[in-house]
Amino acid sequence: MEDGISAEMLGAEEAIANTEAFLQSEEKMVEEAIKFLLEMMYEHAQLTGDYNDITGALRASLSINIEAMDTYKTKAEALSHLPENREAKVKVDGDDYIGALYAGMWYAAIVESKKGYSVIQGTIDNFEPLAEQYLAYKMNARSVRQQAAISLKYYNG
Repeated sequence: MEDGISAEMLGAEEAIANTEAFLQSEEKMVEEAIKFLLEMMYEHAQLTGDYNDITGALRASLSINIEAMDTYKTKAEALSHLPENREAKVKVDGDDYIGALYAGMWYAAIVESKKGYSVIQGTIDNFEPLAEQYLAYKMNARSVRQQAAISLKYYNG
């Protein structure tokens, strides 16, 4: 510079790499938090519901695997997909994280639509405020820890 003062930022590449690692860590944390919530919702929906599941087919058809959701005609068909349906999967589409709690028996929507009956909607309604609080907490706690660890070094030469 003409006035004899120059400044250079040291560690820019390291800062960029750290920022990228931070963002990837944040994305993974959000996905894992949503999976945890889906697992809790699945368990809640299995144990509750304002309906009498005489055959067990409706509860057997519950899924938290957005990649494997399907409609089933029989309890045997639902049970054959039980392991994959119990595995929480989240679809990531850009900045959107999509998880689902799904009842796969062909008659699930009919039961759900009856007044006074809840297959999964009661669980969704109960968990919605908790999910928002949990995700906000996870994001805030992670952000505070990460911000404390980030530092930039400037060199004035």
